[in-house]
Amino acid sequence: KYPQARFFRYEPFGRDNVRAGLKSFFGRDHVALLPQLHRATRVLSLDCDFLGMDRVGGNAVQGFSSARRADRYDAADAARPWKVRGPDEMMRLYVLESGFTVTGGMADHRGRLPASQIKNAALWIASKLGIETGAAPNEATLNVEWLEAMVEDLKAAGSSAAVLAGSAHDAELHALTAAINSSLGALGNTIKILDARVYPDETEYGSVADFSGSLE
Repeated sequence: KYPQARFFRYEPFGRDNVRAGLKSFFGRDHVALLPQLHRATRVLSLDCDFLGMDRVGGNAVQGFSSARRADRYDAADAARPWKVRGPDEMMRLYVLESGFTVTGGMADHRGRLPASQIKNAALWIASKLGIETGAAPNEATLNVEWLEAMVEDLKAAGSSAAVLAGSAHDAELHALTAAINSSLGALGNTIKILDARVYPDETEYGSVADFSGSLE
């Protein structure tokens, strides 16, 4: 009916950086990652307030609460289905953040770090996992002892680990976070890969600058 219609979008706290980072890592559009926190035993938040303001998809609060229970349900044991979780089965939460958040308040281990250094920390983590990034982290600004213990814990958890990055950070950090999750084996387990096609196609949306130009 309106063949010349154009769509424009502006979100002050949008997820364009997330989409761009995932496109960079996966090499295609329309990819979204959905955390499956109920399956996770080790979680690292890179300035991601997934229990508060960050929209990571799904019911992160429910998944987090389920993974923090002291017991678990075993449907295979009809006589005694509820089992006490072992120390490696309960979720341990690490948080690196620039300001105090709901998620930081729930952390087992919380590290304070300026927002400008979050990507530097992710580069350091990636280097310890053998990921080639083409950039060297600056250890002088990091608490290396804290990071070393955390990375060893993530590596031990393997596919039961998950790393989440805050939506306010740039596309490079989100691509780096996807690479870290891939290296750990989290993609497809604690991080579900979705086809996030929408209509109109997100690539058809114009920016605020495009909208302004169209009025001239």
